[in-house]
Amino acid sequence: MPQLAGIQVRTIDEYNSLELRPAQAVTDPNPGPMRKLVVEGAHTDSDGVRVSLLLFQRSGWLCELQIYKVDDTSVKSPVTAASLRVDVLGCESPPS
Repeated sequence: MPQLAGIQVRTIDEYNSLELRPAQAVTDPNPGPMRKLVVEGAHTDSDGVRVSLLLFQRSGWLCELQIYKVDDTSVKSPVTAASLRVDVLGCESPPS
């Protein structure tokens, strides 16, 4: 995925959700808080509670990976490729 090359990432909350910024400057034709959910993933924590992972984009560019546990407690077990269930909801291509 070309968008991930050189992407800048920073942690934005206590669940280690991530803000994603492209390495190159991007002119957003629709600045503001509007973002679109493109992928949702789920992991069952060791205590049986769901951990949700939501990937958002804004104007075709990835902008956030939100991670949260549905009962608002701390995540106990790491999310792995084997433990993650993913639903692709739809995404738009970045502007050319």
